Amino acid sequence: MARAATFLPDLSTITADELMHSTRVGLRPYALGGLPAVGPVPGLSGVVVAAGHEGSGLCLGPGTAELVLHHLLGLQLQQELEGIDAKDLTAAALELLPERRLGACTTA
Repeated sequence: MARAATFLPDLSTITADELMHSTRVGLRPYALGGLPAVGPVPGLSGVVVAAGHEGSGLCLGPGTAELVLHHLLGLQLQQELEGIDAKDLTAAALELLPERRLGACTTA
């Protein structure tokens, strides 16, 4: 706790007894197959899922947000993104669609 209080000073006022009675856990949902599910939910118009990032959410979050935003606004991906062709990026994004992620897990 002392080390944590270095970064979050308010933690220094919490006693060990209080900590034992009020510990919280932050769940990190893990999608089957190890990749997150990102994209429209089949059969639910206007509903998009972006879940299952597990511990990679901080790193993948900005890219996921961009994919979801492009989908919701009907925008095309940039033609070239630092040497990555938009077709390749779109193909990779399609592999994250919920039906593909779940289908891959049920056949594996």
